[in-house]
Amino acid sequence: DNFIIATTPDNTEEINVDIFFYNGLGKYNDKRELEETSVTVEAYYKFESEPDSKYQLLGYFGGNTNEIKGSELKTKRYSVTKSGLRQGKYSVKIVRVTDDHDEDSKIVDDVYVGSIRSTKHEHAVSDLRAKQLTLVCLKLKASAKINSFVEELNFEAQSFYKKYDSNTKSWV
Repeated sequence: DNFIIATTPDNTEEINVDIFFYNGLGKYNDKRELEETSVTVEAYYKFESEPDSKYQLLGYFGGNTNEIKGSELKTKRYSVTKSGLRQGKYSVKIVRVTDDHDEDSKIVDDVYVGSIRSTKHEHAVSDLRAKQLTLVCLKLKASAKINSFVEELNFEAQSFYKKYDSNTKSWV
């Protein structure tokens, strides 16, 4: 098949799709020189409960187009994000529009879906439990060095404010 369909969790408000050309993008001419080629990949979304006719374009991988051109055999990553969605459960469809060239070894244009991410803007901890906790937020930017995951994380926290102890009626 030339498409992938995935479903997001309930209450999704943002969808992000990453695609990769792990081997790069290009084609060899008869002189074995690398030339430009192109692939069109489109991502669509709809509420899961809606018919397929309701799919809408998620956005553009290549700026203002979904046609991606290249003549370089280096890994390339492209991403598209749709924000501000109504909370809901969505169906996401990624389609390779350009015909596959599996039989032609002169063309390097394999597309891989790296990830389909959904974001929910809701509290990770219930309001009742949050009153009993101090929440600490940590945001990490993944790089090639950590390869998009953190195996172990340590941090130290300390209080900069005094707390009122109602038993001793004093600030500690």
